[in-house]
Amino acid sequence: MRFQVSAKLYGILAILAERCPSFGRSSVALCIPHLSEKLGDMKLKKPAGETLLIFAEKTSLQFVLGHGQLIPPRSPKLV
Repeated sequence: MRFQVSAKLYGILAILAERCPSFGRSSVALCIPHLSEKLGDMKLKKPAGETLLIFAEKTSLQFVLGHGQLIPPRSPKLV
């Protein structure tokens, strides 16, 4: 997926978290692994981080951190 599309998707998720009462913990839990993976991407770090922050405000920081995946950094390709 292109990074522009991903950034827009994260914005939509943030709007849903803020305005939709049925967007609860289960919805947030489904989104967190993908968003936490994108924190390492230079182009998606800011929109993913902002969305995770909104999720933390809606649920709790402990909930978001508990569902985040700690993915080891990818090893660089050797030429």
